[in-house]
Amino acid sequence: VTGCWVGDCFLYTNGSNRLNYCVGSEIATMFHLDRPLFILGYLPKENRLYCVDKDSAVVTFQVLLAVLEYKTAVVRGDLETASSIMPRIPPSEHNKLARFLESQGLREEAMALATDPDFKCELAIALGRLETAVEYARQSPSELKWSQLAGLATTKGDFVLAEECMRECRDHAGLLTLGAARGDSTTLAGIAGDSLGAGKMNVSFLCNFMLNQLDQCIDILVSGGRFAEAAVFARTYKPSRATEVVELWKSDLRKAGDVRVADSIADPTSHPHLFPDFADSLNAEKEAVQMNAQRQALSAGSYPMYKDQVGVDQVAEMMGKAAIGNGVGHGGEPGNGIQMDEEPVALSSKEAPYEGEEAPNGEAAHAGDDSLAV
Repeated sequence: VTGCWVGDCFLYTNGSNRLNYCVGSEIATMFHLDRPLFILGYLPKENRLYCVDKDSAVVTFQVLLAVLEYKTAVVRGDLETASSIMPRIPPSEHNKLARFLESQGLREEAMALATDPDFKCELAIALGRLETAVEYARQSPSELKWSQLAGLATTKGDFVLAEECMRECRDHAGLLTLGAARGDSTTLAGIAGDSLGAGKMNVSFLCNFMLNQLDQCIDILVSGGRFAEAAVFARTYKPSRATEVVELWKSDLRKAGDVRVADSIADPTSHPHLFPDFADSLNAEKEAVQMNAQRQALSAGSYPMYKDQVGVDQVAEMMGKAAIGNGVGHGGEPGNGIQMDEEPVALSSKEAPYEGEEAPNGEAAHAGDDSLAV
């Protein structure tokens, strides 16, 4: 290791073949050497550092004295002196000094000195100057810049600009969040198509699911080879396509050699006894389609009026209505369409009143009955 002092700056070479400088506690690499060199000295008038290798070959490096003095003043915190030195430094060194200032935490001064648009955009983002950052990003666009700007715009509440930035960097997940938060079906429909074209099937699936495009959801799962998930989804949300998807699933299993597994899978058409409520599911699907068609024209502000209908089990609701319509009303009269406050309870013979005792309605109970429907 060899070195020399230039004012308050120490220049030295190390065992890693690097020419470094040290100003205060700041250590930085100036040049990477291709072989071990030894420092002979520095000539301020020439702005040159002279070194020699083992073969006595002399090598020189340009090291501007004004740059060393500027960095020394900055490290000392004497920005006034540093500003007075700046006119002596050529513009070609300004961007390097701007990065040095950033490393010292002086982003405002670095912003004023930087010449590289990319670096100025980074500094503007770090300083929270949204409009300035957008201006530089449009001059030299890149996916990373737009992604950083999208985060900054979202933080500052400028969602219009945030959406523009997300579209530029193809942040489909971010656009999904914005569209869902606004209840913007048009935006979600556009994202569904764009994300599917970009191969982001998860985002496309979520968009279609929120838009109630159940057929598209099934098609996405099938196109991705997720036949099992598609079959379960169809059975839950689109029972009319359950048989179709199950056949695709079984066909895929047979191609993979899992014939026994494929033969063990039941579908509602071939095994109706295993799906006793399947007909009710089909009727519920038709009712859901009509209900959704009526809601298409509703705005997101109408949600409080319909929030109680969210998550309703339509099959159970239909079966409940049918039971009420065919059941027995109060006073022993046949079904009158009035919903009972409590479910019918069947009492066993042990729980029934003994013969001769008076029932609550004033009628005598019969000891021979096994149960009594209330």
